[in-house]
Amino acid sequence: MKKIVLRSALLLSIISPILATTTTLSVNAETSLRVAAIPRSYYINRKLFVVKNLTQTRYYDEYPHGVKYDGYLRLTDYQKTSDGYYLAYYSGTISR
Repeated sequence: MKKIVLRSALLLSIISPILATTTTLSVNAETSLRVAAIPRSYYINRKLFVVKNLTQTRYYDEYPHGVKYDGYLRLTDYQKTSDGYYLAYYSGTISR
């Protein structure tokens, strides 16, 4: 019984680093794709959005009469289109 437990522990100690390495490579590839996919700043209906980090975007706008719009959008999904561009999906709240 002791030999079986030791062999199982040894097998797990060999497999665990391999699984961790595979996961890390997958996450790094996804992060690289997101870096390439997200522009540093862009406009939607003439409103400026500025990228804060890889997946979060801050929106801020202030009108002369004092009304302010502020909020954050997060990258929820993205896909590569047939023409080579990336289509990004954001979700979040912009408050007034």
